[in-house]
Amino acid sequence: MSEFRRPAPGQETARWVLEHIRQHPQTHDQGSWEVEGAPECGTTRCVAGWAAHAHGLVHHHSDSSVRGEVTGGQWEQIEYVAARLLGLRMQSPDEDLMSASDGDLLFFHTTNAQAVHALEYLAKGDPIDWEVVKAP
Repeated sequence: MSEFRRPAPGQETARWVLEHIRQHPQTHDQGSWEVEGAPECGTTRCVAGWAAHAHGLVHHHSDSSVRGEVTGGQWEQIEYVAARLLGLRMQSPDEDLMSASDGDLLFFHTTNAQAVHALEYLAKGDPIDWEVVKAP
């Protein structure tokens, strides 16, 4: 049996998440970081949740924080950790709300289909074209 190898941060993590979602679309839900289901239903996660899972991060179920090797064992908000793992930037609290970052848009403002489309850009190593991703 082969040992699971964690993907490298950035493009490789985006490819892993995209491949997982394509193979198991029923496990993708942009509406929640992680929802554990019955064994026959499985666990659903958003893109950030799957990126964290790919890196073995443990989710704290009372809030949206995770911890693991990539966080130095400290609890951190999942969106910031997942953004780093996917090579994205998150908006800092002092930035203008109109200048949303790729991480903010992907994690908080996409449908499932839009998130997959955005991942396709990241998996190729390209910047996300939000006008195309968000087009009706």
